[in-house]
Amino acid sequence: MQFASGLLYAKNLGVVYPNSSSKAIKYYQVIIDNIKKNSTHTVIIKTLERKTKANDIKQWIDKNQIVGLVTLSKYSKKIVNKLDLSIPVIHASSNFIKPSKHYQVNLIVSPRVFNKFIPSLTPNVKKIHVVVHRNLKWAFDHINHPSL
Repeated sequence: MQFASGLLYAKNLGVVYPNSSSKAIKYYQVIIDNIKKNSTHTVIIKTLERKTKANDIKQWIDKNQIVGLVTLSKYSKKIVNKLDLSIPVIHASSNFIKPSKHYQVNLIVSPRVFNKFIPSLTPNVKKIHVVVHRNLKWAFDHINHPSL
């Protein structure tokens, strides 16, 4: 995995996600499997429990020499945002999440929801990249926004 800015070319990539329902865990596992499959980095996983503190994550990052971090879920983002990290962070969520100091990936399947949310991103977000399966491209063709 390469971060969009090209900042990440080292060994250990961290992925954190909350201990959730089995359905959510399966969803996270698909994402993690694809990160591992498409990355030249060693992917190290941390499951967050309710008792996990921000400092626990910081110690895990330092101990494992994590050079880039992917958070799965709003819960993971909330804890990681408490840290002052010098490594690149990407927040990934199936729900739209508020603008952040880190990169974000939102996994949305509804063009209608996407179209309603996009105006709330400006003026803070300068560029939005949309990846759509070729069979669904038509559903996004009508969206016209200067940041796309």
